[in-house]
Amino acid sequence: MSAEELNARIDKSEEDFRNGKYKTSEELLAKYGLNKPIVTNKEIQ
Repeated sequence: MSAEELNARIDKSEEDFRNGKYKTSEELLAKYGLNKPIVTNKEIQ
């Protein structure tokens, strides 16, 4: 990827962020099924 292409992608990302086009951490975790509670060893015993 050239520096020009990289800068264009950065500009687009910044514009999307300003326009509210982004997902929260919670949304991304849920999308990939990683939002499930963690079970500790203490809870298993």
